[in-house]
Amino acid sequence: MRKTLVLLPVLLGACVSLNPPTQTQTTPTAGAYKYVVIPDTGIVSSALTAKQPGGLQEVEPGVFIAEVLAKHGIKEVTQLDPSKANETLMVKYARLGSRSMADGWRGYAQEVGIDLLDAKTTRPVYSCKAEGWGQTAIDDIRVAVTRCLEGLK
Repeated sequence: MRKTLVLLPVLLGACVSLNPPTQTQTTPTAGAYKYVVIPDTGIVSSALTAKQPGGLQEVEPGVFIAEVLAKHGIKEVTQLDPSKANETLMVKYARLGSRSMADGWRGYAQEVGIDLLDAKTTRPVYSCKAEGWGQTAIDDIRVAVTRCLEGLK
């Protein structure tokens, strides 16, 4: 009986899943753009994993956004060039919160929201929300950003 009670939380924790991402895309699609301006998205810090002891790891989530957009042929620029505003997207990024996975037994999932706006009109071109869950907080954000932008066309 004791073995059953000890294994029950472990088995229940193994069934945890992330909520599906939500995505909205308008016309023109993000693929019609060549450039993106990503403002400061803050720094995410997390302890290194047990496999890499000894310190903190820090990263700006904008790096993950830039990597995903680069795969779609959209190049990051530091500031808006008014002559290229019709070819440029602006990013709005927010960390929306976290959710306990299996009452904390499996850690926490981080949720992010990303809006891609037309730089000339400031109208939304693509909006998404998604959760991410990894070994560290940085992994959580990387997974969330990737899942959020996976519907980008």
